[in-house]
Amino acid sequence: MTRVTKNKGLFALLLMSMLLTAGCTSSSSNTANNEPYEKQDISGVWWGFIGNVFAVGMLTTDDNEHFYGRFIGQYHNSLAFTQFINPDGSYLTQTPDSAVFQGVLEECTWNTSGPYNYSTMPLQTLSILGSASTKRVFGGPPFCGYNYTAQPYNSEQLKFSTFVFYYNTTYDQVPNVNNLSGQWEIKDILKKGNTLVLTIINPNTADTKGADISGHDNLNNTFNGTIEIHYSDTPHNIYDVNLKLNNSIDLTGLAAYVLEAHTGGIFVSKKTLAIGATNTDKSYSLSGLAEFIK
Repeated sequence: MTRVTKNKGLFALLLMSMLLTAGCTSSSSNTANNEPYEKQDISGVWWGFIGNVFAVGMLTTDDNEHFYGRFIGQYHNSLAFTQFINPDGSYLTQTPDSAVFQGVLEECTWNTSGPYNYSTMPLQTLSILGSASTKRVFGGPPFCGYNYTAQPYNSEQLKFSTFVFYYNTTYDQVPNVNNLSGQWEIKDILKKGNTLVLTIINPNTADTKGADISGHDNLNNTFNGTIEIHYSDTPHNIYDVNLKLNNSIDLTGLAAYVLEAHTGGIFVSKKTLAIGATNTDKSYSLSGLAEFIK
């Protein structure tokens, strides 16, 4: 109980420090320019860290005010996959007169004590806040942080720490599903030694908007569905995913790919597809970072 109270206090103190700092900066700027603080657009694809989790983040918006986030992550030591998602009706929003964004995420972690069928443990909630700069950085010390409401299931994750994400410039390209065509492999998914192979097929090369996607793993789980461009009028390479797990459970989510690159100490050696999808109540989850194989 003492530890929980202390963490909540630290999180509140961090929030107040950020708002006061941003407010002072904004006030002096407003005095000189008589204009409100500039809005930051955090939509697009990002990569970075939430505590000890490396993640590719996909942020979308319909009104440039409310941003929906889906972060596909992998733990540093165990290499276990996970994903962080805004709850239904909840968004990341910019605090007025500051560059600070705040919101709530839910972590979807697989229940590996039962059947290996992509079912999840009860959702874990964490609050996040951090400053953002359009197409540059979201979060980063010292003024950013996240806080779980309960101890994370994975013991290597910190209950309270910082996060940082860098904008991935690959996504200034025009989206095209043909860039995703082929086979993608997620190794050690659900359990060590289990591999999921996803195949994206677009028989009509003139159609750049949508394609079929299917997959199977070594545990006889199957996926079938479609993948389509999420944005039609922006360069963000984000794709909507609709899948049926084992011909019975509907999963929806997002996907994006990153090219091999070095950014902010992050090293990606191969073309990688980040994919995350859940059913309505998030009791089933597909999440992973897939390498392109052919």
